[in-house]
Amino acid sequence: MKEHRYLVSYIVDNQPSSAELSTQDDPLTPDQALERLKALHGASAALTDVQVAPILHPKEKGTTPGHHQQP
Repeated sequence: MKEHRYLVSYIVDNQPSSAELSTQDDPLTPDQALERLKALHGASAALTDVQVAPILHPKEKGTTPGHHQQP
């Protein structure tokens, strides 16, 4: 099976955050992402505004965006 990767944006304890999640299932729903985030941050964390976006072109290892490279 193919692994699917997602960028999940959310707010945890009033602070914006994001995480990359991968799954064999397609698509990853916000409810599924919320359950995985609860496992990551603990049940006591206040998680809101969960948004899921697929990562269509994963970053290649060893590459750096151009705006972070020295001229």
